[in-house]
Amino acid sequence: MTQHIERILDLHYHKNGNEGTPFHVVLFEDTGDLASRKIGIVFPQGGSVAVLDVSKLYFGNISFQSNSWRGDLYEDELRHRIEQYESACDENFTSGTRDGAML
Repeated sequence: MTQHIERILDLHYHKNGNEGTPFHVVLFEDTGDLASRKIGIVFPQGGSVAVLDVSKLYFGNISFQSNSWRGDLYEDELRHRIEQYESACDENFTSGTRDGAML
């Protein structure tokens, strides 16, 4: 079972310093009974995805079982969206612009 991502709001790649493992940060809205704005942190290795609810983060809630979402349910779609974004950026970069990438 996967969660459905309704819309990607923003997506960025982080180098994580000189020695750290790089990762993508994806701000998105999901669907379903517990739909909300969430942030996904996606590391290169499979099975390494963290998902947190943004409004709970705003109020300082980082507690397990209160603001922890199963990253494995979002992983496939997040990785697919990241691939789409990077592909669109590569195409725009070769044509002289990095604007207009479809999320």
